[in-house]
Amino acid sequence: MINYVPFRFLASAVLLMLSTASMARGSVGVPVGESVPARDVNVSLSDTLEMKFSEKLSVKSGEAINFIVTNKGRIRHEFFIGDKAEQIKHRKKIRSLRGEENASAIKFENAIFIEPGETKTLKWRFLGAGKVVIFACNIPGHFEAGARFITVIDN
Repeated sequence: MINYVPFRFLASAVLLMLSTASMARGSVGVPVGESVPARDVNVSLSDTLEMKFSEKLSVKSGEAINFIVTNKGRIRHEFFIGDKAEQIKHRKKIRSLRGEENASAIKFENAIFIEPGETKTLKWRFLGAGKVVIFACNIPGHFEAGARFITVIDN
């Protein structure tokens, strides 16, 4: 007797594989869609290269956070989520693009570029209790001047 997999089940499985494959998983989590419930955290970026969060930021493994990021300065900034290795790799990539305009034209799953006065969102689910997460602006010179925040993913 031949067992047939119902077409609806097979189609659902293929769609699930395609939707998760399009989400670029980083070492500290994955971007999530608009329909995923998440807590809102406001972030302000400024030309003093401070990264200010609306609350004392702590993240839990499995938790989704909708970061609402506002550039209160007069120069372009970036908000990137990753571990140390991802930050270094991304920073090199940004520098290799020879100009912020080129970098902001590329879509990164764990980064947003914010123009002066602009607000954008990045929704992220954190994964991996005990992992170190770095939030940073990798526009040349910004990270080195202190535009970053470091925390550890809780259980």
